[in-house]
Amino acid sequence: MSAESILRGIVALVFAALLSLVTTPAARELAIRLNAIDVPKDDRRMHRDPVPLLGGLAVFFAVCATSLLFGARDSTVASICLGGAVVVAGGMLDDLFDLPPLVKLLFQAGGCAIALLFGVRIEFMSIFGGNYFSLGPVGNIFLTALWVLLMTNAFNIIDGLDGLVCGVSAISGGFLVVTAFLMSEPQIALLTAAVVGACVGFLPFNIHPAKIFIGDTGAMFLGFALSILSVQGLFKTHMLFAFLPPIVLFAVPLFDTVFAFFRRILKGKNPFEGDKGHIHHRLIALGFSHSQSVLVLYAFCAIFGSSSLVLVLFDLPRALITLGVGLLVLLIDCLLVIKNGKQTMVDGSLPRSPGAEKNEDLQHGSNERKGE
Repeated sequence: MSAESILRGIVALVFAALLSLVTTPAARELAIRLNAIDVPKDDRRMHRDPVPLLGGLAVFFAVCATSLLFGARDSTVASICLGGAVVVAGGMLDDLFDLPPLVKLLFQAGGCAIALLFGVRIEFMSIFGGNYFSLGPVGNIFLTALWVLLMTNAFNIIDGLDGLVCGVSAISGGFLVVTAFLMSEPQIALLTAAVVGACVGFLPFNIHPAKIFIGDTGAMFLGFALSILSVQGLFKTHMLFAFLPPIVLFAVPLFDTVFAFFRRILKGKNPFEGDKGHIHHRLIALGFSHSQSVLVLYAFCAIFGSSSLVLVLFDLPRALITLGVGLLVLLIDCLLVIKNGKQTMVDGSLPRSPGAEKNEDLQHGSNERKGE
């Protein structure tokens, strides 16, 4: 990998961050004008004050503008920008009108179809190192679509705490950038750096207490974009069990989604109906504060990201050791926090956010479409 490619990636990351930073206030103003306000309606939501949505518009704009300016205009850029536009449109309509899950899925499928038309494919799989086998035309379309839709929904599902989905995307994306550089994939590294930068630029407005939410507009787009980038990058690694690195890298959102799906089915509930069984809900129930829960999940992402990187660079045994040591250290830290009583919320109740007074005016004039 040349020094020029690394420099271009750094410039792309910084540019995307600045672009997201300066356009987020405009997205917030637009959300207020369109009355796209998340008014808490139940105890599943982790905020108590109305907060504008549509922050994902700034992230989407930053990623696409940076990709077109600094990256090669290839099928990957077209998939992220054009397919992402369809996904963002569905997310924006959901932020405005609270769409049924099936309608959102149709928008996600539309974005996925565009990516497939541009040639985004998991065309082969490696199980034992260099022994590849073709998935065939039907198999590669099915597996690619399954991965894209799973990732798109996974990142949307974990969007339950201030700064969570943006931070998870930035951390996971950061490890994907490093992996792409090591695999001599400068285009994938640059495009992923744009995603990371857009998330970093948005985070100052989204950390607790959030001034704006990324909404389904942004959460679905981040999952969609990272799924495309992982298909074009990680799934093509020449290593033992080539499908493992992307699964390990995105383990936190993927586990939460799959676990939620089967948990609801086993309880006889609609698998697409929200509940309070997500990882962040469980952390808060254990006594962690809002911010502590986010940091714990950031740490999980960093541990799985490190393990994925070790898996690509070395082998499965060393990746498992990295994962085990990391999880053990994190577990000890979490137990110490609980034991020493450093958490700010013991029973899961939420204090009024410091910015509550500033958000009071958002509730006036709202039809509480998110609260109906």
